Amino acid sequence: MKTAVSRRMWLPSALLGMLGVVVLATTPWVFSHERWVMDDPDRSEHVFTLAKGQDGLYRGSQNGALWRLEGQEWHRVGQTDRGAIMALLPERHLAVLNGGLWDWNTDMWQAAPDGTRVSHAVTAGHYLLLATGNGVLAWDGDGFRNLGLDAQVYRLHAGDTATGLAIHAGTIGDGIWRLEMDRPADGWQPVSQGLPRPVNILSLLEADNGALLAGTDQGLFWRADGRPWRRVEAGLGQRRVLALALDAEGMLWAGSDDGAYRIRLVQRERALETQGRWEKLRNPPEGLDRPVSWVVPYADTIWISAGATYRLDRVAGPHIYQQMAVGLLLIALALYLLRRRMTGREHGTIHTEGP
Repeated sequence: MKTAVSRRMWLPSALLGMLGVVVLATTPWVFSHERWVMDDPDRSEHVFTLAKGQDGLYRGSQNGALWRLEGQEWHRVGQTDRGAIMALLPERHLAVLNGGLWDWNTDMWQAAPDGTRVSHAVTAGHYLLLATGNGVLAWDGDGFRNLGLDAQVYRLHAGDTATGLAIHAGTIGDGIWRLEMDRPADGWQPVSQGLPRPVNILSLLEADNGALLAGTDQGLFWRADGRPWRRVEAGLGQRRVLALALDAEGMLWAGSDDGAYRIRLVQRERALETQGRWEKLRNPPEGLDRPVSWVVPYADTIWISAGATYRLDRVAGPHIYQQMAVGLLLIALALYLLRRRMTGREHGTIHTEGP
């Protein structure tokens, strides 16, 4: 019958063709993987800090060069000869150096007290707070004052709480301290219960539910509602956690000596949970230049500083082109069989059963 003839003509070719299309469509995902890709405007510079601003991603280097990523292009926006850029505050156009503050828009310089060595900076209300080797410095636009913590402060976090603005200072060797900015007379209070002793605090991050995460030289910890710190397990172990970030998809990122890791973070009302285990993202074939010092979500991907600047991208695996060739071969074979059957039908060589 004519219908049976049509089926026998079209069905094998259609199935092969569909299989070829499926192979081609899925090959870029099945035979590719995510890894870090170097995206750095000047390989002669050692990157010290990354920061996201409203007008782009900023990159500060050891030699005082400041770059901004606009779209897919890096542009140099400033240069200072006063030393390495230790921290960036793009919303204020300020770069923090060991000797003070540099406004890259006006090229104005605000000197800090002699001997100040800065490792981090945050804004807190109308203040700019600097983490230094001699405590925390506050700058209000007119001058600096010491907030009184006698410790080597490496990281700072400022956030609103039920009692007002609170500052957390992560130190080298002395755990974490907290200051209520609305009650400065109460002074700094230790909030290290549950952390190893001694411990170095290398990164701080506040989750959306108000819980605080602390990256240390002995793993990652979290704390909420004044309770003791608890370790974040799931395979990260005792690694140093040098950087922390939370992206829009709910993934928690941690930078360490051997690369960057991610895990899904579930935020409960008064707790944090993780799903699955930590996944280590692939490094470039040549490896990373340095440990991962900053992790920044920007422009629908993740950026890290590790001596150079890298972005997370999907790259082709070693067998992707062979697999694409298989898909094309299946489509070609389907077309060949269809043409052959149609040619056979024109010459009357296709036989059917029945009247």
